[in-house]
Amino acid sequence: MVLTALNVSAAKKKGGMQKVYVFGFVSSFTDSLAYMTDIQTLDASYVTSSGLLAERTLYSLQLYGFVSEQRGMQNPTSAVFYALKASKIAKKHQKVKKLYMQDTNVRLVMLTDDEFIFMPEEHEEEEVTTEVTEEKAGKKAKKSKRGGKK
Repeated sequence: MVLTALNVSAAKKKGGMQKVYVFGFVSSFTDSLAYMTDIQTLDASYVTSSGLLAERTLYSLQLYGFVSEQRGMQNPTSAVFYALKASKIAKKHQKVKKLYMQDTNVRLVMLTDDEFIFMPEEHEEEEVTTEVTEEKAGKKAKKSKRGGKK
């Protein structure tokens, strides 16, 4: 199982809750069918300061679960594409759709909003703490005094 999310455009605003435009794509190496969703709007999704959609793997998992359970696809690989501008995601959607419509080995099935819709995912801030013991702090101090060499 491979889950991925691809950012089509960089974030203008640094981090926080933002409107994000998304679509999903799923295929399998063992099936000639591929599924693609319509472009959907996530009204309040958390975007990190580096422009990444937080919890993006959970959106991929939603689509993965749908095609596995509802469509019976074996070993699917799902990808979620996202952007902060509707025009950027529309271009990417068209490009991916055109690519797979031209492929004679794959039958692309479009999933409408009536069939599948991404559900909002809650973002929880993770608190990262590092504990430095006195022994490690002493070693670092000695190392920096020697110019970083042991």
